[in-house]
Amino acid sequence: MLRNILLIGAGKSTAYLIDYLLDHSDKERISLCILDRETAHIPNHIASHPALTIVTGSVTDPVIRQKQIALADIVISMLPAHMHF
Repeated sequence: MLRNILLIGAGKSTAYLIDYLLDHSDKERISLCILDRETAHIPNHIASHPALTIVTGSVTDPVIRQKQIALADIVISMLPAHMHF
């Protein structure tokens, strides 16, 4: 069974987590979606990974947020603490 993981926020502190999830995506049957308002900083070798989907948008947009959360089995927020509502 494929596990859909939504990662909200892809700043500097998420690099190891993204690498870990993608490195284990085949074995653990993980599909990773990153939601971030600025995705240009995601390196090409990560952005082109077959288990990764990138969504450019703001978590404060209820349409984008609700759609992406509904598609996920697991949601990980890497946003700054002040942005957790």
